[in-house]
Amino acid sequence: MRAALNTTQAALAGMRAQGFGRIVNVASSAVKASIDILAPSNSVRSGLTGFVAALAYNPEFAARGVTLNSLPPGKF
Repeated sequence: MRAALNTTQAALAGMRAQGFGRIVNVASSAVKASIDILAPSNSVRSGLTGFVAALAYNPEFAARGVTLNSLPPGKF
């Protein structure tokens, strides 16, 4: 989680300045179906998805051409 936060924060500064950018974080498909015995892991997965969603819906980034997405691995 910390790596995603730090990397996103570092990238956003430059993307806002240039008026364009794309950030895609690889999330877990287990957010929709958590695993009972892995409560800390479930929390981190949900936290990453929530973090990306909060930034993605922030009008400041969209107005500057920056988009953020969270992509769970699996079948497409």
